[in-house]
Amino acid sequence: MPFYYNITRSATTNGTGNTCSTHIYVLTAANQANAAIVQIMASVRNSTTAGSGFLSVAKTATAPGGGGAQTPQKANANNPAAQTTVFDDSSAINTSGGATTRLFSIGFAQTGGQGGWVALERDNAFTLLANGGANGNAKFDSFTATASQALEISSQFLE
Repeated sequence: MPFYYNITRSATTNGTGNTCSTHIYVLTAANQANAAIVQIMASVRNSTTAGSGFLSVAKTATAPGGGGAQTPQKANANNPAAQTTVFDDSSAINTSGGATTRLFSIGFAQTGGQGGWVALERDNAFTLLANGGANGNAKFDSFTATASQALEISSQFLE
């Protein structure tokens, strides 16, 4: 039976409009069972500027580095601690180590409309293989038409 964990991040989009900023990346640990991202939500808050934005979900050829460590929250208090590691942009994230492969995007309105994605079944989830690396990482990048938008990101994964 899988255990579920939640990730959240309050962030600000890039200071230049239509420019990528990485806010979160997820890595599997050595020899853990596969992890799978099953839900992602994104929305801008407190903006009166009309425009569009999207959250890009991607993987990199080599694991990103840096960032501030974030502890995934247990969806059920009885779950064990997550093995999957999560980092956010509270410290600089280095994603220059390898080519980025964009998997899908989640659109949202800059005026506060939420966008989201939910796996319809387990095989539809974004599966991360053990040992981090090229098949054990995921990153969430934002793009908004207007600079410096207050962004809320939440995600749920299982392991």
